[in-house]
Amino acid sequence: MNKTKFLFALCALIFVGLCLFHYFSARPLWLDEEFVFKNLLHHGYGDLLGPLQPVQSFPRLYLIFIKAFSVNFNYDVLSLRLASLLCMLGAYFLLMKLVIIAAMILRLC
Repeated sequence: MNKTKFLFALCALIFVGLCLFHYFSARPLWLDEEFVFKNLLHHGYGDLLGPLQPVQSFPRLYLIFIKAFSVNFNYDVLSLRLASLLCMLGAYFLLMKLVIIAAMILRLC
């Protein structure tokens, strides 16, 4: 394995490790997370498209996505954060793939 591939793999391993450590560290909910969590508990899917309490602003489709995860895992704190973790890891690996493709294109020019 050449040096560049090793560095990409090392960066990916460190990033994923830190993300998982942070995810499983069982931090208490922040105040805004607590408000979102209460809205998920007390509102149905259709109600999440309307006004949120207490004067919360949140992307509605993403909120419904989080509710789908939370319902399946009995509204555990980790389930509230699972959607964000999966989106973040997916975005990271997509970015790494794009960087590799861009590096290959630049070498061909």
